[in-house]
Amino acid sequence: RKKGLSKKLIDAMAATTGGLVVIAPVKKTAEEIERDRREEERQKRLEEQEKREAEGKLTPEEKARREKEAADKKKAEEEAARLEAEKKSAAEKRAEADKRTEERLLPYVKGKAALLGGKYWEAAELLHEFIVNNAEAKSVEASDAEFRMGLALAKAGFYQGAIDALLSVSARGPSDKNFAEALRWLHKAAK
Repeated sequence: RKKGLSKKLIDAMAATTGGLVVIAPVKKTAEEIERDRREEERQKRLEEQEKREAEGKLTPEEKARREKEAADKKKAEEEAARLEAEKKSAAEKRAEADKRTEERLLPYVKGKAALLGGKYWEAAELLHEFIVNNAEAKSVEASDAEFRMGLALAKAGFYQGAIDALLSVSARGPSDKNFAEALRWLHKAAK
């Protein structure tokens, strides 16, 4: 029981061995014995050094080693602080870039929502704002915004503006995801 075995387990072992239960300690391998010996020696050296240090009796080699250890520790701490600062700076830059992207896409998202909500003039205005502010961008969002602006204008009854926007989308060809829909709405707006 002193080895942490339950009474049930001991009784079961006793029943299968005729009442004799011997729990022998696990023998260590030569490698484990050597490792333990080296660890004990290291601990003794550290204790002796700490004692001599407390008494102010370190050898020059021990002093040099302690100074080097302190310098190495300080260098490692400075490196860790530098890396942490770089990590923080990178996270701040990503957050700022995400915020700028979010602000840039806000009219596009609001325009899509207005279009879905049947507010066609509001949708057209928001999507036009997005297109104007992102004129140099050849993004998927800019292409989609132009199509949705044409759609909003067509649904609002402003067919000439719708035709201009939808022609621009259809001019990009079948590689544009809104090509087929643009052609369909161009046909409706032209009637």
